[in-house]
Amino acid sequence: MRRSRSIRVIPTLVLAVLAVAAAPAVAAPAERFVATTGDDAANTCAVEATPCRTIQHAVDVSDAANTINVAAGTYVESVVVGQELTIVGPFSNDFPDDPARGGAAEARWMGDGGSPAVTATVDGIAIAGFTFGPATGPASGQAVLIESGAHVNQVWYSIFEHLERGIELDGSGSAFVAFNLFQDNDAASGEAVQGFSDDQTFLFQNLFRRNSTAVDLDGSTNGQVQENWSTGDATFTRMRVTGSMGVVGNLVEGVTEAGILLAGDADADIELNSIDGDGDGLRLTPDGGTVVSDPIVDGNNLHDLGGSGIEVAAGALSDILDAHGNRIFGTGAAGLLVEGDADVDATNNWWGCNEGPNQPGCDDYSGANVDADPWSIMTISADPDSIPVGGDTSQITASFNTNSDGDDILPQGIGDDVQVAFSTTLGDVDPAEDCTCGGLSLTELTSGDLPGTATVTATLDSESVSTDVTFTGAHATVTPAGADFQPTQVGGYSTRRKFTVSSDGNETLQVSNVGIGGTDSGDFVIPAGYDGCTGRSLAPGDHCVVEARFQPVGGPGAKDGTLVVDTNAIDTPATATLTGSASASPVLTIVPDSADFGTVSVNALSRQQKLVVYNGSAGGVTIDAATLGGADPSQFEITLDRCTGETVAPRRTCYIRTRFAPKSGGAKAAGVEIGSSSLGAPATAALTGTGDAVEALRITPPAHAFGAVPVGQRTKTGTWTVKNIGGVPVTVSSVDIGGSDPDQFQLGRTTCTGAALSPGQSCTAKVRFAPTGDPGPRSAQLAVNSSVSGTPASALTGTAVAPPI
Repeated sequence: MRRSRSIRVIPTLVLAVLAVAAAPAVAAPAERFVATTGDDAANTCAVEATPCRTIQHAVDVSDAANTINVAAGTYVESVVVGQELTIVGPFSNDFPDDPARGGAAEARWMGDGGSPAVTATVDGIAIAGFTFGPATGPASGQAVLIESGAHVNQVWYSIFEHLERGIELDGSGSAFVAFNLFQDNDAASGEAVQGFSDDQTFLFQNLFRRNSTAVDLDGSTNGQVQENWSTGDATFTRMRVTGSMGVVGNLVEGVTEAGILLAGDADADIELNSIDGDGDGLRLTPDGGTVVSDPIVDGNNLHDLGGSGIEVAAGALSDILDAHGNRIFGTGAAGLLVEGDADVDATNNWWGCNEGPNQPGCDDYSGANVDADPWSIMTISADPDSIPVGGDTSQITASFNTNSDGDDILPQGIGDDVQVAFSTTLGDVDPAEDCTCGGLSLTELTSGDLPGTATVTATLDSESVSTDVTFTGAHATVTPAGADFQPTQVGGYSTRRKFTVSSDGNETLQVSNVGIGGTDSGDFVIPAGYDGCTGRSLAPGDHCVVEARFQPVGGPGAKDGTLVVDTNAIDTPATATLTGSASASPVLTIVPDSADFGTVSVNALSRQQKLVVYNGSAGGVTIDAATLGGADPSQFEITLDRCTGETVAPRRTCYIRTRFAPKSGGAKAAGVEIGSSSLGAPATAALTGTGDAVEALRITPPAHAFGAVPVGQRTKTGTWTVKNIGGVPVTVSSVDIGGSDPDQFQLGRTTCTGAALSPGQSCTAKVRFAPTGDPGPRSAQLAVNSSVSGTPASALTGTAVAPPI
């Protein structure tokens, strides 16, 4: 695949020309001055206070390399410049994007009698800072003519409007035309800039709008049309050239005929242009039998066109057309339309989707000798693909530098101005660049505070590709996010509300503290025994529970607090809002206010502890209920309740008894709460204990006597149960009969062999007595073989008697 000959270094040449043109004329001996209030008579124009009246007179009296300063006003004259001069108007150093009409900053210059306003006949003439043409249409006249043989003339910072022709380069003349505005030069046969066999003409960073043809180069050679902006022009560039010409990096919007038209002998490089509108992007057409030779079309953005992206008319080519790295999408006609039998190498172009040309969602091509396979595809990657929460970043790259065969594309698989849209399901994307540079469109993904998976999607045209980036970190969520407690008198209390703290990150959540904050923090409490979160380590997906109540102690009114959960998450604390309305007395207390049961074996029972409930108010209080709550209520029991349903007189008591009944190992905590008819806070006490998980089996019955059985006969089978009464799983390897007379008893069906018993689970074995031999007593034992130290056994006895005669 052939690439561009030398186009990508042209910007350096342009800047070099710009530097030479911008260099001050060191040898200039004087300045000249022109104003509409001046006088040419006996005037050398050398004094600003006494300027000349006409530009032509100033030219005539100037020495070579002089600068002529033209003041604001309107000048109708056709000036011929035959020596090296610089002629500048009021806005010679600013890009002239619509200066105020009629203001002091505008010098309008129009030709007289149909002749150009200025004709350059020699080298080294610079013109800057004027408005050329009439203030209103229709378009007529000509602004600048650079005659054959006049080279390196500069036309800068000027406006060209309502002209039949803005700038004409005749014969071998050349110019550097930069930073100008060409607008409304819309005569049917007119042009903003026209060159006839010109040599080394550069058009750089000009603005063209609403021209019939912006640039018409007929027979031009060795020049460049670069980084211009065209909008609303019928045709941006029409070329028939005899040497190398480049149209590079131009933004062309709203064309009605063709963005770039190559007509005969056009040995041109068309690169990195962006073209849209109702017409064609690039059109190649023969001109009087003369065909286009050796064109290169690379890296252009040909999109949203009413016609084709590239149209090749029958007979337009004398050689193969190389078209690579272009974006061709959203065209009204075929994206690439080739008439006749022209050869087109259209490999490694982007057609709007990864499936390739002529597929649903992609643009298409038409032509007998078009090679479009392979094509450019879009891929996406993230580096790194896992970042911590809290503002870390990952570089997201959408690349077009791979084709459908999986090969790398050099130098790149798409033009430099294509906009790729990035989105993410988590975090934020911030484009690092406004273009797809070097075939790579970049964005930076920034993590937020929430861990999870961010799916980043790059979208261009009909294609979307995605990649995942993991945000790592702990995170806590409190649900519900808030609680509004029922209205409560000062000194009273509400019912408790549960809050679940969930570890919804992807790393372990460490809960360091749970408390109450906010404006009225003293009016909300977490009762003793009801904080099941502080000190907990929660794996991802785990949760813990905290209970809070409204217990106003201040004055009446609305109260606001916050449940505050401090964790190792980056956005700590996690919170929930607490609200309530306080309208006025503490009543019940429990003595002692805590009970520690120490260490108790799992499935065993602790000693009981007595808790006394005291009524410290001046009136009787009816006890509604004594309940267990908090983190581990099922690990404790209320064994005796002498309070519920009782009315406790002032300064009198009732009591309850509690015990620890651990069902699993580890530290356990719960709370006793005494609810009552009082508006005061409920009485609470904290219960704690540690479950000691041990291995233990129990066999029942522990002994069994089968009675008297005749020798040779047997009893019915009995059933023995082996139960895991410990706190850890136990494996039973077997049960068997041993002891003095194991052969006198028979082991029947059993579910115990190899059984793995979790705490509380059991298995069974069946045994019967079948005596043989002489009459007399028999004994044995049913033994359980397991991982438990010691062997649980059940004693078996029976008496053999003589059989009946």
